[in-house]
Amino acid sequence: RKPIVVMDAGIATNENIQLLKSKGYDYLCVSRSRIKNYHADIHSTPVRITDKRQQPIELLKVKVDSDNDHYLWVKSYAKEQKERSMNGLLSQRFEEGIQSINYGINTISGTKKLEKVYERIGRLKQKYTSIHPHYDIAVSDNGQGTATGINCKQKPLSNANSDAGIYFLRTSLNEKDEHAIWTIYNVIREIEYTFRVLKTDLKTELLRRAKAG
Repeated sequence: RKPIVVMDAGIATNENIQLLKSKGYDYLCVSRSRIKNYHADIHSTPVRITDKRQQPIELLKVKVDSDNDHYLWVKSYAKEQKERSMNGLLSQRFEEGIQSINYGINTISGTKKLEKVYERIGRLKQKYTSIHPHYDIAVSDNGQGTATGINCKQKPLSNANSDAGIYFLRTSLNEKDEHAIWTIYNVIREIEYTFRVLKTDLKTELLRRAKAG
């Protein structure tokens, strides 16, 4: 029997998946893209489990339009809290960037030229690509190419965090047990954890030898 290939999102490209299909291998991976057009499998019901840290996780088999692979919707509450915390920090930094641009508009030696102000806002958006869509930004000017201020308003947070903690597992396995798919996927997480521990121990040993030598 051929082994099941478990991949992380970094190498789970469509090309690699097609290669595995052509060789007759089953596979399991995290979907690289955010799935939007999907619906719950009518033969599946939500399953609630816990991870090794006793954090709740919800599993549900879903169907994705125009795709014959099997997908598992995963809701991790620990991941949700982490993402919400990160989004909060990024939002703070984005707002500080807007305030800095607005400060420049209102100081004698600051950037006031409308074109330059938009360039600064554009660079800020590039830096915070996941955050800026959740803000409405309007630049006022005097009609002569000089900016006079910036109005920045955050959109409702419910829209910004609706997908927090959610990801999808993609597989060729027609497995009826959602927990079984989750267990198989966790093989790669155990390996990744082992590598992190090994790297930490190796770094510690190298530092010890460097100090001793």
